[in-house]
Amino acid sequence: MVERLHRTLKQAIRCHDTKWTESLPVVLLGVRACIKEDLNASCAEMVFGKTIVLPGEFFEPSSQTPTDPSEFLLRLRETFRNPASIIHLPHVSCTHPSKPALMSLLE
Repeated sequence: MVERLHRTLKQAIRCHDTKWTESLPVVLLGVRACIKEDLNASCAEMVFGKTIVLPGEFFEPSSQTPTDPSEFLLRLRETFRNPASIIHLPHVSCTHPSKPALMSLLE
């Protein structure tokens, strides 16, 4: 259950362009107010017995204009043209022991 909440919470936070600390209250309110399909009720309905009133920002139209598909494709190609590289540290500097701890007991 916690993993499912973590996944939902992480996806909802990543949908916002702001810092996660700024979007967390709105995201938590949205998670609390959303209808669970298997229960046909929201968390707030199950706890309080009625729905909660949501602020208007959940229903305001987005200020962003729809992106032209060709423009979106150009930006997507540009993003994937220069992927961020990840440099792994060499295994020489690892701090873990070469033998598992239990193996030393068997010797």
